Amino acid sequence: MVNANNQVLRDGAARLGYATALLSHNRRDCLKSGFCTLGCSFDAKENALKVMVPRAVRAGATVLADCRVDGVEVAGGRAVRVRARDVVVEAEIVCVAAGALDTPVLLRKSGLPDPHGVTGRHLHLHPGVAVAGVMERVIQGWIGIPQSIECTQFQREGVWIVPAFAHPIASATMLPGFGDEHARWMALYPRLAVLTPMIHDQAEGVVTAEDGRPRIHYTPTDTDRRTLALGIRECARILFAAGARQVILPFNEPVILDEPRAAEAIDEHDLGPRRLMLTAVHPMGTARMGGDPRSSVVDARGRHHTIDNLYIADASLFPSALGGPPQLTVYALAMHVARSIAARLGA
Repeated sequence: MVNANNQVLRDGAARLGYATALLSHNRRDCLKSGFCTLGCSFDAKENALKVMVPRAVRAGATVLADCRVDGVEVAGGRAVRVRARDVVVEAEIVCVAAGALDTPVLLRKSGLPDPHGVTGRHLHLHPGVAVAGVMERVIQGWIGIPQSIECTQFQREGVWIVPAFAHPIASATMLPGFGDEHARWMALYPRLAVLTPMIHDQAEGVVTAEDGRPRIHYTPTDTDRRTLALGIRECARILFAAGARQVILPFNEPVILDEPRAAEAIDEHDLGPRRLMLTAVHPMGTARMGGDPRSSVVDARGRHHTIDNLYIADASLFPSALGGPPQLTVYALAMHVARSIAARLGA
């Protein structure tokens, strides 16, 4: 299903001669409710919780839900137990899969050896912004599947363009003005079309722990800013080509474009820190896989370089930025690590 917001991307790109494609979705019995980004109330997403956890339970796994892990205890170079709020689990092998933000925090909280200071470094993201167009016709972008069309024209330059429609509260935080002015913009909500350029970043951030929770230090490089400028400009051009009468650029003091030629001047704007309303998804790379302990946390099987029986199986393993949605890659790496653990256990 291609809803009206996705059709804007398809139409605008076609008029500019840009390449587009239909996206593949890992879902079943989708009702097209449009709430994908907030969690599917109808359980249509074929995610790990739905697909992999039941398989593990059928194989004999015990699941302790809502049980926050406080740390991994190590003795003699081996992980011996995992401590959580209300339980202690002793294990022959420990596998951490808390994601690229919480996995390095857990490793640090546990006091695991990190002789080369690699844990938590090399954070990559998919930074992006929301570029909105005010269309002549009603869009109602909240109806239907949020993302079904992609623009691949600028992938070689590190830009992947997809629709990014937001629900009312998120939209309200991004639209300009206060009071009556803001109300006038919100009244246009049914006619907004929204695109986002997600960039293949060059920056490498760091995740540290503060009060036991992740703290992110990340600054886009000059190359990232140029790539982001390209993405913003092309989103604006696509929206105008699809019939937008105005385009809103996501600066902290929003820039309103009234004609297509104005999009060419994006390079004149300051894209430095705190200038853009940046978003980011898909954190990766903070406990990366590699053969050299000086630049990686685990080996090619996912095993920690200094703790013999500790494994990692999540997006932290990525040795570099992926440049696209990482779900299938995460699944593949997790299965690879799982097979390494199974082989070690003789399963």
